Amino acid sequence: AEIPLRGLSLVGVSLFLAIGTRQVVGTLERRTRQMRLAIMDERRRARQIAGMEAVGRLLAAGGPTPELLDATLGVLVDRFGYAHVAIYLADGARLRIGAQRGYETVIDEFDGTAGVVGRVMRTRELAFVPAVAADPDYVALNADVSSEICAPFLVDGQFLGILNVESTRILDRTDRDLVATLASRVATAVALGRDRQALAERAGLF
Repeated sequence: AEIPLRGLSLVGVSLFLAIGTRQVVGTLERRTRQMRLAIMDERRRARQIAGMEAVGRLLAAGGPTPELLDATLGVLVDRFGYAHVAIYLADGARLRIGAQRGYETVIDEFDGTAGVVGRVMRTRELAFVPAVAADPDYVALNADVSSEICAPFLVDGQFLGILNVESTRILDRTDRDLVATLASRVATAVALGRDRQALAERAGLF
């Protein structure tokens, strides 16, 4: 009777150790994944900060000229991997292309009646579309696009244009915050550029 009892005890101990070991391994794997994600998030934030600083330096160097706007979009493509990016500037009641990267078919202007860009023109609010297939306003120019973020350029309530980002990967709230911050910086540069132009024109009159 003792031998079977000892056998049962050994089996019980083995099961207990196996379960305990599995739980420890599972905990270690979860913590390893969490650490890996934290490191990836930290690296992503570092790239974003570096990207924003690069954009700031570009715009401070000479204002929102077509060349510098194009270089700004180059930062978004090269550092953040956005497939299709564009800047449109307000011209009366319309938006006209200022610079673009990644588009084979380019829309030169928007009148605010269609698309996610049109919605932003009408509402003056950022549009964050994680899944373009689910948005009734989305107008497809590239079949591989999964997500879109369109951020308005607003300075003192004045609408100056938009920054539009379309991506082949799913964009998240971190991307949304990044695009919003970059749009704010470009908007400031556009406003300053227009103020300088207006001053130069008045000086020319005098």
